[in-house]
Amino acid sequence: MSEIFLSYSRNDDKAANALREALEAKGLQVFKDDMSLRAGDRWLGRLQTAVGHCDAFVVQVGRDGVQRWIGAEVEVALIRHHQPHDEAERLPIFPILLPGAAPENLPPFLALFQATPWDGVSALPKELIEALRARHALKASRPIFEGNPFRGLGAFTQEHTQQFFGRRSETLAALALLGDATESDPTQLTGYGRSQYARWLQVTGNSGAGKSSLVQAGLMPMIRSGALWARTGVEQWTLLGPMVPGQEPVEMLAEVLERGLIDAPERRDIGKRRAQLERGERELAYALRAYGSDQRRAFLLVIDQFEELFTFADEAGRNTFEALLAHALQDPGCPFFLITTVRADFLDRFDQLPRLGGPYNTTCRQYFLPSISEQGLREVIDGPATLAGLDVSEVRTAILEDAREEMAGALPLVENALSVLWEKREGPEGKRLSGEKYRSLGKLAGILASQADSLLARIDAEIKLKVSAAGRGRQGALELLLRLTCVNDDGRNTRQRISRHDAILTAGAGRDDIGEHIVRRLSGHPDENAPSMAHQGLRLIVVSAERDADGKPIKDGEDRLLGHVDLIHETLIRARGKDDNGKPLGYWPTLFDYIAAHPDRGDQLRRLKKQALAWNKSRGLGRWWHLAGWTDLAAYRPLVVDPGSAEARFLRWSRRAAVMHAGLWVLAGLGIAFGLYYRELERWADKNDYPRALIWLDIQWSLGIDTPPPPALVDIVTDRPVSFAMGCDPKRDGDKVVDGQKRESIFSRLGFHCDEDNALHDVTLTKPYSLGKSELSRREYLFFLRNASEKGSQRVECRGVPAPVYPPITSLEDLNLPAIEISWCDANAYLEWLNTRYPDSKKRWRLPTEAEWEYAARGDTRTAFWWGASYEKGYANCGDGGPWPVTQRGEKQDREPPFGLHNMLGNVWEWVEDARAPFGSSSQTDPVGRGKKDQPSRVVRGGAWDDSPDYCRAAARNDLAPDYRYNVIGFRVCRGSPIDPRDAAPLGAETPGR
Repeated sequence: MSEIFLSYSRNDDKAANALREALEAKGLQVFKDDMSLRAGDRWLGRLQTAVGHCDAFVVQVGRDGVQRWIGAEVEVALIRHHQPHDEAERLPIFPILLPGAAPENLPPFLALFQATPWDGVSALPKELIEALRARHALKASRPIFEGNPFRGLGAFTQEHTQQFFGRRSETLAALALLGDATESDPTQLTGYGRSQYARWLQVTGNSGAGKSSLVQAGLMPMIRSGALWARTGVEQWTLLGPMVPGQEPVEMLAEVLERGLIDAPERRDIGKRRAQLERGERELAYALRAYGSDQRRAFLLVIDQFEELFTFADEAGRNTFEALLAHALQDPGCPFFLITTVRADFLDRFDQLPRLGGPYNTTCRQYFLPSISEQGLREVIDGPATLAGLDVSEVRTAILEDAREEMAGALPLVENALSVLWEKREGPEGKRLSGEKYRSLGKLAGILASQADSLLARIDAEIKLKVSAAGRGRQGALELLLRLTCVNDDGRNTRQRISRHDAILTAGAGRDDIGEHIVRRLSGHPDENAPSMAHQGLRLIVVSAERDADGKPIKDGEDRLLGHVDLIHETLIRARGKDDNGKPLGYWPTLFDYIAAHPDRGDQLRRLKKQALAWNKSRGLGRWWHLAGWTDLAAYRPLVVDPGSAEARFLRWSRRAAVMHAGLWVLAGLGIAFGLYYRELERWADKNDYPRALIWLDIQWSLGIDTPPPPALVDIVTDRPVSFAMGCDPKRDGDKVVDGQKRESIFSRLGFHCDEDNALHDVTLTKPYSLGKSELSRREYLFFLRNASEKGSQRVECRGVPAPVYPPITSLEDLNLPAIEISWCDANAYLEWLNTRYPDSKKRWRLPTEAEWEYAARGDTRTAFWWGASYEKGYANCGDGGPWPVTQRGEKQDREPPFGLHNMLGNVWEWVEDARAPFGSSSQTDPVGRGKKDQPSRVVRGGAWDDSPDYCRAAARNDLAPDYRYNVIGFRVCRGSPIDPRDAAPLGAETPGR
């Protein structure tokens, strides 16, 4: 004959003996353990064996309640009850209440079984004896739950343990992982640092698996009732939390410590506690040791959504929080235990918590919570229905069949459907959930979608009455729900909390009254104009308020309630699958499609905050440079920000700057920023020996005022090719003595003679080009250096060449002088900058070739100088005391220089593109001198103010290294067709010769 296991307290031994005798008198066999199961090691295994051999479990509950050994026995019985899927194989449990024991004092899970009061003397009720013989649990004589027993989309908390079904077996399995794993005698357990002793339980699972509900409605109530005594020897537990890390995890930890450790609200000081925790990693352990010196008391910290350490907390706060937890977990004398929940897709982030690595690998036990099974869903349906006396026979099978298609996200859908059907229940007493109603509402996913869409429509109609604008309420609600979503490319969107103030701001688009209404309605509150008896509607968000030590809501300086808003469940924003075309389908299509249409809204907000932060931290003119451009402003247009926030200030300044002249930027930056900028310009001027007047010129340029235009050009070759005799013709270009000329220099005495490298040859220019009307001025070159930050040329010949240097300027008048001390590489750096500033794919700014330069210098003349065969003072600046301004001409102006170009001869030597190469006598078309591999020098033409007139002629050539600078060397710009890549190849490349 099978046995009945009798669990009892030693203080109620007399009543237990009477109970056994009464049961045996009815022909029932009873196992009543006196001491054998409660002594020595491996006691838990022996207890499990004893319970396993019994077909019923009777727990006698007296004034002591269910504590210590009785609690351990009850836990084993509960496991045997919940593990089998077949109802017939489940162990029936029968609580019997002695005088002084009340049903409401029974621990979680046990309270769900029908209890039988007994005075220890009277005959046992007939119904109890029959149920024990039949091995079936007693049925409740009347409903024990009033109201809606289904939670809908809401999470289960400690208050909802009675309604928590479908996960009880998982709860017991997870609970068994904490504490000592050696089955030692609980009365002999001391300390917390032994091997095979778990102080940290991490519940892992996919989003929507129900981790939070398992911990809050399952584990925490069980631990509070003493369920961990058998594995820890601890009878009294102080539960801290649950908490979520949020942006400031140390602040949240300080708050749960104050609430958990200090009973009197007036004595709580969260700020002081936080300061204590931030003093060092041992402070959490010190605090708990001080309050838990008694070996019978321990502390359990519950951290929900542990992944927020990676997604919300900053690095400093995360590191401090991690160090506190790690030290407390590794302190063998600290009575500290930890339960965390974390999404499975964040497990790879734990390498960001190196301090917790030790405890994670030694004292932590992992419990993976899978998606709920079909048997679990059956319990979710039948359990609450039994509590409330509901008939679910019409919907049970249909819901379970539909749930098979939605198993990964079935639990919240089932809970929501049951909650809706309860509100629309039928029958004479309103106890029947209608199958027809279930089908007409759209079944599992359809019920959620239709409910949510109806709520949006009602909100929109209500807001329309306020502002006389259709669509604003719906748009505000969708924008808020989008703001509460962290969008992922694969459709596995996740929720994210925001402040209550941000929620109202987003929903109302700046109208607090509209935002408040939308937040209230989305959180389940009825419309304020609805009848007072209207029941609470669908809840899509959860609003939590921050409270002070007295439990009163906290308000900010503008009398606004502080708190946070979160989506009630991620099912609202997740994909349920894909259609035939592979497009993701959402459980709530309206919101899912809205998110898909605006996937970058969250990224835009984060980018705005990042830009605003960078702008806010910058100083001086950097604040102007960090402002948003037109593209960003267009992207930020749909965003709603607090008018008093840094983001709002950033946007206001960006919009102003986008339409104002650059000069207004400087005016807006007057004061300290302008003073710092001016001092920087002073240092620049002092470094280059520049007059103070140049500082104001530079400021004007930075504001876009009076900036030099691109160099003025003169068309030399247009649409028709031109030909001319290039090189040195002794008859044309040879030296001729000028009457009255003094030959004092060595160059004058030697004269100018044609050499064999400068042979006369015919050249044809076919490509149109233009030359600068004047040599480049110091003004133009200085503007380039300031605008381009002294950037050097990118040409291969210029690798390793020092950056350009500032030209000498002693007064503003010097700005009109030709730019000097310019190397060939410096000239190319200027031209590269000019091409980026004034781009044209068909015409490039560059140096002229030698042929282009010489043709422009000669024009149609047939003499050594454009004015005649011999040098005449007054036409060019040669042999004088200094350079002329670039636009100056000599006092002789009876003749016009070729093409109207200024100072092609004299003033400063001018760089050309060509490397030095000898001229051959054969005809050439559009030639470019390449030179030799060991001859990297580049050609300068035209002579200079300090040269003999012999060198101020069109035929004169000189060559210098590309990095050579001197105070008589400048250049003139050319704009024309790009030079053939073969001709423009680096020196030393294998290219055709001239």
